[in-house]
Amino acid sequence: MAKLRRTTFLLALSTLLVALTAAPASAATVYSTGFEDPPVSAAYQEYFTGEQFDGWTVTAGTVDTVTLFTDAEGRQSLDLNGSLDGSIARTLPAQLLTTYKVTFAVAGNTEGPPTVKSGKVQVNGQDVDSFTFSIAGKNRYSMGWVYRSFYFTNVLSNSSVLQFSGTTGSKWGAVIDDLTIESCLLILCPASASTVNRVH
Repeated sequence: MAKLRRTTFLLALSTLLVALTAAPASAATVYSTGFEDPPVSAAYQEYFTGEQFDGWTVTAGTVDTVTLFTDAEGRQSLDLNGSLDGSIARTLPAQLLTTYKVTFAVAGNTEGPPTVKSGKVQVNGQDVDSFTFSIAGKNRYSMGWVYRSFYFTNVLSNSSVLQFSGTTGSKWGAVIDDLTIESCLLILCPASASTVNRVH
């Protein structure tokens, strides 16, 4: 009888552990964009500090929506450097004690130096991700897009401010595209979310 109870307990524990580490079937998409709005008829459209597009605000420097590249999604992407390092921010509704997975594609503007482009991401003013991308061997038709993901948990606020910034230091910066944000309960996030940024 004791052996049966132990087997039943181990089976229940195993089932629970699988449930806690599995990818959430009920993950909900909170926001997604390919920076397609408004459509750009030229090679690029530059936006300056204080200007808005598609719900984003340019909070520093300048950025470009670009049609010049073969994009990860759609026909436009976002160069985080216009004439200089730029930043864009957007306020997203967020639930208390909820974890969010942010996924985006990153490449680099192949039209000029330096070879290595860079950028960072903040949530509510807190650094949550930084990235670099080498354009060596790349061109506008073969960008070499790479997808990145990071997680953050909203603790006390009913909204979160997401900000992307270029840090390349030239007019040809890191380029991002195909941004998706999903929500999930912390215990149901994938096991890869073992390091989660907590923001207030």
